[in-house]
Amino acid sequence: MAFPDKLLNEGETIVVDTHPHWWTFTPAVVQLALAIVVSVVAAVKIDTNIVNYIGIALILFTTLRLGWIYLQWFTTDFVLTSDRLITRAGVLSR
Repeated sequence: MAFPDKLLNEGETIVVDTHPHWWTFTPAVVQLALAIVVSVVAAVKIDTNIVNYIGIALILFTTLRLGWIYLQWFTTDFVLTSDRLITRAGVLSR
């Protein structure tokens, strides 16, 4: 979503409007990959329903965490204008 022009001062122009770097997702993606590997290995080695449910819960939790990080990333803006640097973060700030 572009930064609204009505929030700019008179004569101010937008130079760069961006989100945080995509490396923000790296820890959550690594945790999700590890959760998948651990869940599959545990399901193969220990064939019980409780291990399967724990694996599914672990994968679900890490997927929700990745979704939360994505939501934070998507709702964070760094705007460099001709006069200032503006940072906005949060779902409710929109």
